[in-house]
Amino acid sequence: MERSLYNTEHQTFRAGVRSFLEREMVPYREVWESAGIVPREVFRAAGSAGLLGLAVPEEYGGPEVTDFRFNILLQEEYQAAGLHAATQVWDSESTSGSN
Repeated sequence: MERSLYNTEHQTFRAGVRSFLEREMVPYREVWESAGIVPREVFRAAGSAGLLGLAVPEEYGGPEVTDFRFNILLQEEYQAAGLHAATQVWDSESTSGSN
C-alpha cells in the first residue's frame, strides 16, 4: 500500500527508529517486561539518537519538531516491533512538559 502521508525525511527517520529499536530494545523486551523497568541507559541512548523530546524547543537543546507525523512514526515502529509497553513509556517521556 502506497502512502502519501510521509515524505523522504519521514522515511529516513523511520529507518533510524527501526534500526535503533532492533538494536537497542527488541532483544531485551521480554527481560524488561518481566522486570517492569527499562534501564536508564536505554533512555540515554534514545535521547542521543534523537528519539526523545521531539517537541522540546531548540533553546533548551531539543529539536523543536512541530510535525506530528514524526511522533506517529515512532508509535508505528514501537507497535511493529512488539514494544507495546514501551510505547507508554516513550510517549510519556516524549510529551512531558509540552502542554
